[in-house]
Amino acid sequence: MILSPNAAAVHALVVLKAPYAKTSAAVSQVANVNGCGTANITRAPLWSGATGIATEALKGAAKTCTGYWGSAHLSSYGEPYTYLLIAVPVHPSILTTSIQAMWSAKVSGTVRTSHSGTCPAITYYDSSGNATSGCVVISTVQVYTFLYLLDTTNGSTFSGTPPYALDRVAESYWQSQDSCVNYSCATTVSSGGGSFGTLSGIWTNTTYFNGTFNPSDSYELVSIVGIEAGSYIGWFSYPSNQPGGTFTGYASASMNMGYGGAHATLKSISLV
Repeated sequence: MILSPNAAAVHALVVLKAPYAKTSAAVSQVANVNGCGTANITRAPLWSGATGIATEALKGAAKTCTGYWGSAHLSSYGEPYTYLLIAVPVHPSILTTSIQAMWSAKVSGTVRTSHSGTCPAITYYDSSGNATSGCVVISTVQVYTFLYLLDTTNGSTFSGTPPYALDRVAESYWQSQDSCVNYSCATTVSSGGGSFGTLSGIWTNTTYFNGTFNPSDSYELVSIVGIEAGSYIGWFSYPSNQPGGTFTGYASASMNMGYGGAHATLKSISLV
């Protein structure tokens, strides 16, 4: 029996690995600060198509401090974040039904918080007897890799399963709040994560893009590889700043994906 060309065709698995040809990357790095906060990009985001490796690192901290004319800052924070938007061209055939991207990451991060003293006591109320006074300390870090597939010919996108190849968060927080309604007051205290915590490990995951692809169109696999750190000290009140508190606090956070072997790697792209 003579097979038709289509019936005789063998669908070959195509696996792309570094070096990736004709890749492009956009870089974002932001350091937000207020009061006595610091935010530092300790390693600028960098992508190498030759190795498939992405690196970046940062740290932030915040503490209570006095502001203008000796008044207390209502908030103090340091919030650095960075990310790489990486585009890698892919060329599915008419028989391709799945594009699979595997990312791995080795990261290390720390969160730390401390506090002492008491929040300002409620002294002032509004005309209905309502008032709030509270203090909060937060330290958080996050690493994530989000992927989607872009058809650059018609502008359509394919969502991945799962869209996040990596999403890890560590947090330490403490909050105390006094709330009064019609002069009836209650205190709520919440905390989580402990005063010190770490986010570290080596993770590998694959995102799948399943569907029908047009081989005459041009496609790019887009990955957003980001890290964030946030340190926040807050003193909030209503209807006005409540006097008499002795609260002090400190928070720090750092995220490393760029030193001591820590990095993210696009391990492979498979066209199945």
